Amino acid sequence: MDLYSSLGRKPKEQELIAALNVTSDRYHQTLLAKQNRSPVSLSTPINEDASVTLEDTLLSCDTEVLYEVEELSDELLQSLYRVR
Repeated sequence: MDLYSSLGRKPKEQELIAALNVTSDRYHQTLLAKQNRSPVSLSTPINEDASVTLEDTLLSCDTEVLYEVEELSDELLQSLYRVR
């Protein structure tokens, strides 16, 4: 899917959202995550007393959900780069 070629112009935000088949909230969350993306150690504490790390949280997550998030992020980023 290359919206830029099919439309002959840069796609509007709503057109990207529709083409990706995601909600507006999910689209904006992914954009925000992309902007704030920087390497983070798995041993990074995520609570005030440092008793829980990022690794602990990831290990307790449903891997299916993690793959879904990663796939969505990749699709969105690819679409954004094709548009530029």
